[in-house]
Amino acid sequence: LRICSMDEDTERKYLEEIEEWRCRSLEYEKHISQLKEHLLGMGISDQQENENAVFIKALKETTCIEGNTVTLQCIVSGSKYIAEWLKNDEEILYGRKVRQECLSDIIDDIHVQVYKLVISESTDEDSGTYTLKLGSKTSSCVLSITGVYMYHVFIL
Repeated sequence: LRICSMDEDTERKYLEEIEEWRCRSLEYEKHISQLKEHLLGMGISDQQENENAVFIKALKETTCIEGNTVTLQCIVSGSKYIAEWLKNDEEILYGRKVRQECLSDIIDDIHVQVYKLVISESTDEDSGTYTLKLGSKTSSCVLSITGVYMYHVFIL
């Protein structure tokens, strides 16, 4: 436990920032609810029965050198679903460093989706077990981030 003291102006500033972030959080929750309603209107749901979803190409173990961008991808046939990406069984928060992508196409009357998770500027902290969850169906893989090794060759 760390105890710190601050003057009233600094404390007021932090309390205002906390309130601002709380308000933003409520706005984001409202926006997420609106997006879910919009997706439901398009026939896309995270609650859909996905018995027809088949992993054509599952996630595969991947090794990446620290600092590089790594993409985990999976190809699925069947209806389009809301993808949920997990790292070590916890939901991933997306941002500038981590983003998800989904490409969709119809090939010979078969709906095909490519689900991708893109991690920029990878670090050792990105190592772990990643899972793509589509309703009750899942595909998992292990991502290993290795350090940068320098080799020096001396010519005499």
